[in-house]
Amino acid sequence: MESKPNQKEIIYLAGLLDGEGCFTIDRYKNPKLRYNPKIVLQWTENKLSGLLREKFGGDLHKVAPRKDFPNRKPQYRWQIQNNTLRRLLPSLIPFLKVKHRQARILDSFFREKKSDGYGKGLPLKELDRRERLYQKIRTLNS
Repeated sequence: MESKPNQKEIIYLAGLLDGEGCFTIDRYKNPKLRYNPKIVLQWTENKLSGLLREKFGGDLHKVAPRKDFPNRKPQYRWQIQNNTLRRLLPSLIPFLKVKHRQARILDSFFREKKSDGYGKGLPLKELDRRERLYQKIRTLNS
C-alpha cells in the first residue's frame, strides 16, 4: 500500500466490493496444487482503478475487448492478493454488508494458513482445509 487508507476510504472500498467486487480463491497446479485468495474489481473506469491501486496497493491490468465485440471499451482489472490482502481484510470486513461471508472465508484462509508449501508441497491436512474454503467460496459466489 502506498499510503495508509483512512476509514472513509476503506468504507468506500467496501461499498465498491459489495456491489461490483469478486472475492475468490484461485486453484491451479504449478506444478503442485496451489490456492490463491484474492479480490477483484473490473470495469471500464481507469481513473478509479488507478486510485485504488495508489491507496490500497494491488495490481492493475488493462483487459482488451473480446474480438467478437470490437466496439466495446477496454476494461481495467484491479486485484489485490497475498500479504496486501491479508493486511487489508480485518479493516474491510466490518463494513461489508453483501460479501461479508466471502471476506471471512479469505480471512480464515490467512489466519489458519500453515505453509505455502513451496518446494515439497503442502501437507494433506492443509490441502484439505484449503479445498474446503475454495468450495465454500465457490458456492457463495454461484
